[in-house]
This record gives sequence, C-alpha cells and structure tokens, in this order.
Amino acid sequence: ICSIAFGRTPMTRELRASKARRSKFLEKYQGTCRAVLEKLLDIYARTSVVNIDDRSILKGESFRAFGGPQKILAQFGGKQEYLTAVRELERTLYVPEIDSTHSNMGTFRL
Repeated sequence: ICSIAFGRTPMTRELRASKARRSKFLEKYQGTCRAVLEKLLDIYARTSVVNIDDRSILKGESFRAFGGPQKILAQFGGKQEYLTAVRELERTLYVPEIDSTHSNMGTFRL
C-alpha cells in the first residue's frame, strides 16, 4: 500500500527484524524469553512465516534447545503472557517509520 500511496519501496522482512531488534521492546525481556523472541525475529526475517504468534512454531527444531513449547510458555509466565509478548513484537515489526525526506510533515513508511 505504501509503495502505491507514497511511491516508496516497502521495508523488507530483514529490515523490519533489524529495526525491532534495535527497539526498546526487547529490553523488557531477559534470558530464555529474550532468546525466544530473537529467534522468532530470525524466523520472520528468513522465511515466509506469516503468523509468528502461531504457537506451533515453538514445536520446530529452532526451539528444541529451549525445551519445547510447554517450557517456553512457562518461561513467559504462561500462554497469555507469551501471546502478549509476541503480539507486541508483531506491532514493533509494523510500526511505521517517519521519513522526513519527502516533506516537512514526513511520510510514513510501512
């Protein structure tokens, strides 16, 4: 939509993931929780996974080192807390950037 509305190239998944890593969002998490969220960012950037909030992702090989889905959810404090963290991560991935090169008011880049 942004490429049509503003004549801009959409951000790549890699760029979105990099921006999310630099955001303050990850600072709230430590240890296993942070490592799981960073792994979700890696998967998002490298694959065509659409829904990183799908808990079946946690059954994959990438998450075996964390003990599997049940142990991961327990590290977050439960299913709801995990889903809250992942949804906030998704919002962080899609926060529009203001691009001040196009006007004094700026344009949004999604």
